[in-house]
Amino acid sequence: PAGAIILQDEAPPLNVGDLVAGVVTLAFLVLEAVSDETLRRHRASGAKTTCVRGPWAWSRHPNYLGECGFWSGIYLFSRAAGVSDILYAIGPVTVWIF
Repeated sequence: PAGAIILQDEAPPLNVGDLVAGVVTLAFLVLEAVSDETLRRHRASGAKTTCVRGPWAWSRHPNYLGECGFWSGIYLFSRAAGVSDILYAIGPVTVWIF
């Protein structure tokens, strides 16, 4: 998506879509980081059980959920910039499916 935006003749102004994309991207990035840190602490404690604290209590793979959401947020940035080519959605959709 960045390439399509860079190649535009005129940069579009920031808008509400950029704010939404930024919040979504940042929220999922934080989820991914918190999930990774929670799992790191769980493993460092020497526990041999499944981690069920923090985000791991809500989801079986919260760090992957964070990854999927992050790439969806990046796609939202392209939509906010006026790039309407649906082919840019292939990346986030593929991450969500697989």
